[in-house]
Amino acid sequence: MSVSDAIKARRSVRQFADGEISKENILKLLDAGRLAPSGGNRQPWRFILVNEAENIEAIKLMSPGLYGVPSALIVICSFREKGKDSENGIYPIDPVMYMDIGMAAENIMLLAVELGIATCAVRSFSQKAVQSLLELPENVSPELIITLGYKAGEVKMPSKKPLEDLVYSERWGRTYDLPRFP
Repeated sequence: MSVSDAIKARRSVRQFADGEISKENILKLLDAGRLAPSGGNRQPWRFILVNEAENIEAIKLMSPGLYGVPSALIVICSFREKGKDSENGIYPIDPVMYMDIGMAAENIMLLAVELGIATCAVRSFSQKAVQSLLELPENVSPELIITLGYKAGEVKMPSKKPLEDLVYSERWGRTYDLPRFP
């Protein structure tokens, strides 16, 4: 499958069929996240795999945006090291870290399409509650949850704005002559 095909086929799936994801495929997905680019190659992420049903249910209780019953979750966490000039255990937040985590998540979700695994990125959850449940240290925060499973039925492509409404030439508002895309 080409990257272009994976981009076009990826959907946010919220209803899952029964079926366990193989350890081999889980490792492939985690490795895809690891290989994402990051600012200064800092790799500010840590991944926590959650695949025990009781832990998935506990996280669902803290996550109003997590629908269905996925087979597994990948919780992408920010990992902050002490600042060079910091005292008293202060861990500075680097805004680039959020971009880095987004790229790791997209790598995971695009490879999942190729592997026939459905995903959904979830941000609506209680960070403090998930941090406590997963016993994360103070310098590690859950930032994004990727649900993993097999889709129960087809999921249609949501409507997207036409490219000509999103692209300008050289300056804001200057029309760019684009060919029509389907």
